[in-house]
Amino acid sequence: MTSEKLKGKIKSFSEKSNLKAQEVLQMYFFERFLTRLEKSKYRAKFIIKGGFLISSIIGIQNRTTMDYDIYMIFKLKNDKINVNNLKQAILETAKNRNSMEEILESKEILEDIKNNEYLNKQWNIY
Repeated sequence: MTSEKLKGKIKSFSEKSNLKAQEVLQMYFFERFLTRLEKSKYRAKFIIKGGFLISSIIGIQNRTTMDYDIYMIFKLKNDKINVNNLKQAILETAKNRNSMEEILESKEILEDIKNNEYLNKQWNIY
């Protein structure tokens, strides 16, 4: 597909769905990235979370925020939770999103993940 054809499709879709063309373009590139990731040998090593996951489920036009908080946490050796690395990833995410207060109020989440058999099982699945 040529760049002009892509621009035309994006413009058309954005007008029909009442979205900004930039939002549609971002979603297109994120979806292309995920398509490539899915075909790679690393596909089982990532967790997609946040707003991108929500918008892929409910549709971009139904999303209330457009910050595209795709944060992927690379699964660690032997699919075991390394709480220190997970904590570091969460803190970096919070710092980048200016939501450190929320994280500081929720320190028990890391311990819950580590100690809860169900959460541990889910971590290993995804």
